[in-house]
Amino acid sequence: MEKFLFYLYILTGSESSEIAIRNVKKFCEEEIQSNYEIFIIDILEEPYLAEESKILVAPTLIKESPGKPIRVVGDFCDTDKLMQIFDLEKVYG
Repeated sequence: MEKFLFYLYILTGSESSEIAIRNVKKFCEEEIQSNYEIFIIDILEEPYLAEESKILVAPTLIKESPGKPIRVVGDFCDTDKLMQIFDLEKVYG
């Protein structure tokens, strides 16, 4: 099975970004287990990456693969909603 590839765009030091990091890591560990990779990008340190990806709000999570890219903005605390958005129920449900 293809590895899940996530990009999490954050603002280091913001409470919402710290919560998002924890929630995304927890989601991946519990739901996807070892079949994922997360790249955390601080939009202040690497603004060109945020610009290339057209990131306007942080935190933003992009599931790059498998399948088509999907973007989500928020704190990512609702595991069921993430499963639905990323269509993971078909794979892991």
